[in-house]
Amino acid sequence: MLARCPECPKCKTRYNEVILRKPTIDGDFIRRRHCLDCGHRWYTLQTAETLIEGHTLQWSKLTRTYTINETPST
Repeated sequence: MLARCPECPKCKTRYNEVILRKPTIDGDFIRRRHCLDCGHRWYTLQTAETLIEGHTLQWSKLTRTYTINETPST
């Protein structure tokens, strides 16, 4: 998905690829990226996902946004 790719810090294009992915102690991942336009290489950090308990998520396909609501206690 092109929209989710980070911009190249040098030329600001979003056309890049991950060429290396290494886990950290915390469960995150360090990614080495390569820009397909200018050839610049840089690192990004992918954080571990967090489980949202006690909440519901409402996704809107039209606006591509989401809302997190607290689930009522029973």
